[in-house]
Amino acid sequence: MDEPSAAPPEQDNAPIFLPENEVPSPPPMEEKKTRVDLTLWFILGGIVLVLLCCTLLWYLPVTELFPRAPGAPAPTLPPRTPLPTPNFPATHEAWAKPEKSPTLASAEEAKRAVESKSARYLAGPEPYIFKDIKPGDTYVYRIVSIDQPQPLIWQEKWCATTAEILDENFAHLEVEFFLNGAPVSSKFLSVYDDQPFEGIFCRDFAALVTDWPPGAHLLISTFTFLKPINNGWEPFPTGMLSFRYFVNVPP
Repeated sequence: MDEPSAAPPEQDNAPIFLPENEVPSPPPMEEKKTRVDLTLWFILGGIVLVLLCCTLLWYLPVTELFPRAPGAPAPTLPPRTPLPTPNFPATHEAWAKPEKSPTLASAEEAKRAVESKSARYLAGPEPYIFKDIKPGDTYVYRIVSIDQPQPLIWQEKWCATTAEILDENFAHLEVEFFLNGAPVSSKFLSVYDDQPFEGIFCRDFAALVTDWPPGAHLLISTFTFLKPINNGWEPFPTGMLSFRYFVNVPP
């Protein structure tokens, strides 16, 4: 009699799990966005910083940003050579005195206008140095047109390297104003000394001209050198230096 065959071995039917290849997961989108935002903020911050530095350099004088060391030589103003008389337009070449002239305010009113900066300057408040002038020269500094009557500050300056030289210059220097051919009395001129920059001493002459009637108005200021002088920068020979300003007022 045959013996019973052995039972087949039991099979393990449990599923076999193979290890998955490990793939690094990409960074979350929020992390990428944060990095981009930080980069943009750094760029914007750099632009703002550059703009602030440029604004500071534009509005502040260089002497305030970089003070002059003790004992260093005083700064010199850049020379501004006035332009010789050009070929005038026909109306200016054949200038005729208008029927009416503008009004001159008092010297005290002119001083207040300068201090409060409440009026426009005819030429500009900054000091300047004359160069390469000759006795008898005439220069045109500016031809101005105004749309409507408005007060204008008519100012001239003479500057020197020291207060002592400034006083010495004016012992032999005369400044006069003429409005439409008529001399301007000293009662209309505010005369004062100022020091716009370190090492630069100026004497200012200012008139406030108001109520401009229509026409072409001629304003002349003259510097008369009674003898040769030197303001510390340049020598000036004996003679007269004349400046013309035309102010055109439409009817």
